[in-house]
This record gives sequence, C-alpha cells and structure tokens, in this order.
Amino acid sequence: MLFRSLRFAGMVAIWSVVMLAVLSAFGIDITALVAGLGVGGIAIALAVQRVLGDVLASVSIALDKPFVPGDSIAVGDKRGTVHRIGLRSTILGGLGGEELVLPNNDLLASRISNFTRMRERRVDFKIAVPYATEHSLLEALPALLKAQIAGREQVRFDRAALTNLADKGVEYSVVYWVLSPEYSLYVQTHQAILLAILREMKAAGYTISADDGPTYIMPADAPQEPVFAPQTLERAPDKPR
Repeated sequence: MLFRSLRFAGMVAIWSVVMLAVLSAFGIDITALVAGLGVGGIAIALAVQRVLGDVLASVSIALDKPFVPGDSIAVGDKRGTVHRIGLRSTILGGLGGEELVLPNNDLLASRISNFTRMRERRVDFKIAVPYATEHSLLEALPALLKAQIAGREQVRFDRAALTNLADKGVEYSVVYWVLSPEYSLYVQTHQAILLAILREMKAAGYTISADDGPTYIMPADAPQEPVFAPQTLERAPDKPR
C-alpha cells in the first residue's frame, strides 16, 4: 500500500512536468500554471504528510512490537484491548465495549502502558491515625501492618513505615507486590489485606484519622474509583406544623 501510494505520487509529478513542457512547446504561457501547481503541491503535501506519518508509524509498530493484537494497553486516559493494527490506525476494544480508533502516529508519540506484559503488580496505599494516638501505638503500627501482609500467598511485602505528618494525622505508607498480573487476584488480595488491617487496628485500639471529606483507603495508582466509607447523616428536626 505504501509503495503504491509513493508510485502514484511519482507518476503524477512526472506527468505534470511532461504536460507543462508540451504546453510550453506550443507557445502557451505556463507561468500561472506553474504557480498554481506550486500552491497545489504544498496543499497536497500538507494533506499527505499526516497520512504518510501514520503509515510509517505502523511500520515502526510492526518492527518494534510495543504491543500486538490481544494485548491490554493504556494510552493516556484511553484503555482497551488491541483488536487490529492497520496502516493508518490501531483499533482498541474499550473497557465499556466501545471501539477506539487511535492514529498510529499519535500512538508512537504517547506513553503506552502494556498491562499484558506485566509479571506482578505493585500496590501502594496510605493510612493515617490521629496525632492524639499514644506514642507506643504509633511505634507498633508498622509491625501490625506488616503482619497482615507478609506471609500471604502470591504476595511479597516491601515496607510499612511512618512517612509523613499530614494535616489529617500521622501518615503511614504501605507497599507490597502481588506476584501475578491478574487484576481479579489483585482486587481480592487487596480487599483481604485491608479488612485484616482494619480488624487488627480496631482490636488494638487505633482510630483511623479522617479529614472533612469521606475516609477511604486505596492504592495510589489504582485504576478504579475509590470506594468511599459511608457517612452518618443527621436528620434535620421536623418543622412545627
């Protein structure tokens, strides 16, 4: 396809020169035609530039293979499964069932995350307790957090440590790895860990700090929307009738 396009453009250029030469031989003033062809050539070049960029990008994708059909990738805020890689564009199946058409040139100019080639998942979340918490409990919290993560199947504990004195309280950072790329395993594992942490913290007398907004605990890089803790709403007193 690429070679046919280049051949066609070359033939048009050659025949244009031949026609101008014939008209000039018959004594016809071709100055206006040359000027018109020059302007037209610029317009055509600008129009073809984008197409050729996408075609050359498809060649680069075929050679480098940053992704192949069947891979789950994210490009900016777009995420889906690669269905087909064409000359001008790549077709993705979106998470909502829609079809996403992305120009190849735009793909190469973007940062691409290929989730299919993941070997494991890194989970990073934070939890805070009030400043009024007893010092002994503050010192013991990293060990409590580690105990709920280390030793689980398909999990490698990294760290749990006090990392920040935030507005809402004393903040701890927890990092661990799920030793599988499967998203469903990550969700189930993270849920079990959070429930275990909440249970043990409650039993040990901890209070999770909250600001004016809803309280939630979630990985910093989680692709899903956070699940907010329910809020207790006070019913306004009934007005006298």
